[in-house]
Amino acid sequence: MPAWLRRGDALFAGVLLLLFAVMLGVAQRYPRDSRLFPAIVAGLGVLIAGMLLLKLARGRVATPRGEEEGGEGAAPVWVSVLAPIGFGLVMWLVGFWVATALVCFLIPATMGYRDLRHRLALALGTLTVLYLLFPVALDLPMPRGVLMDRFFEVPDDED
Repeated sequence: MPAWLRRGDALFAGVLLLLFAVMLGVAQRYPRDSRLFPAIVAGLGVLIAGMLLLKLARGRVATPRGEEEGGEGAAPVWVSVLAPIGFGLVMWLVGFWVATALVCFLIPATMGYRDLRHRLALALGTLTVLYLLFPVALDLPMPRGVLMDRFFEVPDDED
């Protein structure tokens, strides 16, 4: 086995590539209007993970010096692994907008950005751009989540 495959980042990129490939395959089963967002995210994930594996195979990815496993450098890795899972669960429960707001506000804090105003500006700016892009420009409603659907359920009119 080549030395680059024994590194943890190659294993990580390979698992992500597999995960995004499965997500892309599952997205193809969705109705045409519903598959756009998951297909774009999964397609970009496949592309990025594939590019990382290619760079690793060529030996062009630098390893930070003096970084010990499990030390301060491990936080971004765990965040990058757990954030998509958490985002998916929160989006399923309470919808796209709440999940996106939480991710845009909390993830930078785990990466070392402590300034509350900058994180708030990032979250509000991202939400504004996404709102103008999807619901306004593309007339594409975003998922509301099972709890939001339940809270905002419109009762059937019984005549």
